[in-house]
Amino acid sequence: PYLLAPGYFADKIRRDTLAAGAHTVAAVLGPSPELASLVLQRHTEALIASDLTAGA
Repeated sequence: PYLLAPGYFADKIRRDTLAAGAHTVAAVLGPSPELASLVLQRHTEALIASDLTAGA
């Protein structure tokens, strides 16, 4: 699942997927420096794009 943290939705996905016959279910992504870096990079890119379109 593409979830960042454990909890209700992660548990539901795991439960439903295993009930549907899956043998393995991936864990949540969890905290990682790579993910934080990517989020900051995408945020910066969005701000730059927003500034460019606002000035047009």
